[in-house]
Amino acid sequence: MFEQKIIQFTTFFKNIFPPAKEYLFFSKKEHHPFQPTEFDYCENNAWWLSEISMLAYDTPFFVEQAMTSAGFRHVGSLKKQSHSCFIFEQDDFIIIAFRGTQLHGRNGISDYLTDIQVRQHSLSNGIQVHRGFYKAFQEVFPGSGMLEEIITGLSPDKPIWITGHSMGGALALLTANSIKDRPVLVYTFGSPKVGNKCFVDSLTFRHHRIVNQGDPVPTLPPNIHIGKEIEGYYHYGELKTMKIIDLPKTNRIFKNISGFMDSPANKYAFFAHSPIVYCLNAKTDLNEPDTFFR
Repeated sequence: MFEQKIIQFTTFFKNIFPPAKEYLFFSKKEHHPFQPTEFDYCENNAWWLSEISMLAYDTPFFVEQAMTSAGFRHVGSLKKQSHSCFIFEQDDFIIIAFRGTQLHGRNGISDYLTDIQVRQHSLSNGIQVHRGFYKAFQEVFPGSGMLEEIITGLSPDKPIWITGHSMGGALALLTANSIKDRPVLVYTFGSPKVGNKCFVDSLTFRHHRIVNQGDPVPTLPPNIHIGKEIEGYYHYGELKTMKIIDLPKTNRIFKNISGFMDSPANKYAFFAHSPIVYCLNAKTDLNEPDTFFR
């Protein structure tokens, strides 16, 4: 039986950077089931996908255990040096989750190298996308045994829900753009921008773009134009802003550090991008704010 401890308040700092080893995933799944036919923004679905996007930072073994415990069937996983992707399904829908940027170890170095490749890669019809993100996407999507082939083998009648935090959100957008002839929905958390205006204008799938107040990553890359090398970066999707200052327990932490952080924006930036804070916000929307702590 898969079990975890509920995270204690005193271990909050230990879990700011994923993976969150002491976190209790899907603790209220019976009360807030996933809604696979609700394509508008849904608080239940935002909570599930925030937790899955954080879970994607962990090892394939741990991810499979947690998702199986939550009632999913494991379809496949792809682990590359700079990113990981997990595919799970239930009877009436599929979930694909991408890991975001690692902040330590060999993977962290590789991820930073991916993130800083802000020159754009040219596709057709004037579309240009972040070179580093597109290279990471190419390593996992096309080809034998890759994500495209795995998706082809799944039921075409099931909608595909794609999610990711940080760089994982960028990969979720590129993947959704490449899946044709089946319903695709995307929830991202703290995702950076992916491409130019032509890219954004070409997208048609539903994307719920969730951003914590004060998270600096969604402002990146900056919307700069440098000849044909970089034709600006723009966001796509329906924005949902979450206000982390409304969370009483995290507020205590922010007050403790406010002495050496001058502006309100800087006061929250360190925490705002953390996937555990996205999960805490999503659970607060369900009126379940205290489940993370003893």
